[in-house]
Formats: sequence, structure tokens, C-alpha cells
Amino acid sequence: MRARIGYSAWIVGVVQFFVVHWIAESAWGRPYSWARNNISDLGNAHCAQQLDPEPRYICSPEHGLMNGSFVALGVLFVVGAALTGGVLWRGGRAASGCWLSGFAGSFAGRCMR
Repeated sequence: MRARIGYSAWIVGVVQFFVVHWIAESAWGRPYSWARNNISDLGNAHCAQQLDPEPRYICSPEHGLMNGSFVALGVLFVVGAALTGGVLWRGGRAASGCWLSGFAGSFAGRCMR
């Protein structure tokens, strides 16, 4: 049951991220480009001209929503790693993979069980 909740956390995290990404990019006055813009542009709290990596104007009206989505994705990723740790991760290399997955969400889950 724990593993199913963990898998569900990963699925919910990814789905909410792409839904919020679409909402945040749709709110832009100038079109957001997956090729020209950084993903962090969607969470930028201040409207300004950015110079790196190429000149572009950044103004994200839904920056709060996008930043909340980044946090939610990280939390759900850690929850998934913690709850599936005993099921998916066996052996030394697998335990290392679990720890790295946990750190990707800013926390190492229970990988060594």
C-alpha cells in the first residue's frame, strides 16, 4: 500500500507540474517559448529584461503559482522516494539511486530498509 501511495505521489507531482506550467505560460503577455525561455522564467517574480543566455523580456504574472508547483513537485518526489524505497531499491547501487532520487527532491528518503 505504501508503494502505491508513493507511485501516486510521483504521478500527481508530474501531472500538477505540467498543468500549472501550462497555466503559467498561458498568462504571459508575450508568448512563452520552450526553446527560448528557461523554465525558471515562469517563476520569476519581477518583470525585467534578461540578458542571459539571450536577451528577452521576462514577466510571469503567475509566478507564485509556478513557484508553488516547483515546491509541490519536490515534496511529492521525496514522498514517492520515501514510500517506494523498500520496494524499488535493493542492493548498493540501487540504494545509491534511491538516495540520489531523494536528494533531487531535497531530502533522502528511507532508502536503506
